[in-house]
Amino acid sequence: MTTTVLDGFLLTFIRRKNEPGLLYEIEGSYDLVQWSADNVILQLAAPPEPNVARQTERVTYRVSSSVPATRLFTRIRVTNTTAVGQ
Repeated sequence: MTTTVLDGFLLTFIRRKNEPGLLYEIEGSYDLVQWSADNVILQLAAPPEPNVARQTERVTYRVSSSVPATRLFTRIRVTNTTAVGQ
């Protein structure tokens, strides 16, 4: 879910809590071809909110472009770091 704010937007997503091998990265692209975490400036907008069963949590980041006045596309890249090299 995204919400527009003055200097960017808020990006909210659900992540699993008890999976230390899962890496969540917010990446940005100016052309939908080249993606990098260096293209975005992130700030945690609120403390993570755990669900009732404490298996997941809702996370909200304020996202803005590292290049002002440029259109920015974003995605959340989830990588299983424990499966790398197996």
